[in-house]
Amino acid sequence: MNVIDSLKVVLFQLLTASPYLVVLTVGFVVSLVKYRKCPKACLLVAIGTSVLFATRIAQILIFQWLPYMVSQRGMSHAAVSQIYGIVNIVMTVVGSVALACILVAVFVGRAKKPASGAGVPPLP
Repeated sequence: MNVIDSLKVVLFQLLTASPYLVVLTVGFVVSLVKYRKCPKACLLVAIGTSVLFATRIAQILIFQWLPYMVSQRGMSHAAVSQIYGIVNIVMTVVGSVALACILVAVFVGRAKKPASGAGVPPLP
């Protein structure tokens, strides 16, 4: 596969990932806009969305680069499987941590639950 073909594949993969990347970009921008209102939550969202964005781009590039390296170095199928497995594990762990940041952002800075009976009006 030549460079032009590889570039076409990468661009097509970026195109197919574009809805996901747009959602992450919007989440990042909203977190910047709302930062003054709730800085902790927005910081976590900004970290999570930027890491997920970078992870997806890296995944596209790595999975396009690996077959090229395999063909140039004449690696065995077992070695290729190991490399793909390691890359998948790393991407999954990094993506999970980023998603955890976003999930934590949902609950950070919320008011504590009122004490039992406090704030509840009496029944008529």
